[in-house]
Amino acid sequence: MLAISGLLEWTYLVILVVMIAAAGVFSLYLFTTLFRNPSRR
Repeated sequence: MLAISGLLEWTYLVILVVMIAAAGVFSLYLFTTLFRNPSRR
């Protein structure tokens, strides 16, 4: 399927995975803070 043979491809893949993971964690944190205490303020 995927032929990853160089340092550039691995770096690109790692950066992509890290960015997707960071966006997922940030959206999950935002979601939980939004729906955990909606009547605090």
